[in-house]
Amino acid sequence: VYKRQAFGKWAERGRTNLALGAWFVLVGTWSSTRFDDLLHVAPHSVVLWDEALRLTSWRTKTVRSGKGVDYSIPIVGISDIPWVRMGYKLWHASATASYMGGDF
Repeated sequence: VYKRQAFGKWAERGRTNLALGAWFVLVGTWSSTRFDDLLHVAPHSVVLWDEALRLTSWRTKTVRSGKGVDYSIPIVGISDIPWVRMGYKLWHASATASYMGGDF
C-alpha cells in the first residue's frame, strides 16, 4: 500500500523518475515477475487493456528458447490510486520514440 501511495504522490508532484521507479517495482511485485525477467520485457510488448496490463518477457530464468512468457496485472484493487493506468501513461509520455519502437 505504501508504494502505491508514494507512486501517486510522486506522479502528482511531477517527480517522474521516482514515480516510474516505484511503478517498476509495483509491476514486478503484482505480476510476480523476477527482476531479471522484467529486464527482458520489450517495451512494445507492454499492453494496457481495460481489465489488465499485459507484458511479455522474451527470456526468463527458466525459459531461454525465445518463446516468451506472458505476465499480467489485473486492474483492480482496494486503493483509490489508479496506479497501473497512471504509471503506464507516465511511462509512455516520458519514453523516447526509439525506445518504444524496439531500439532499446
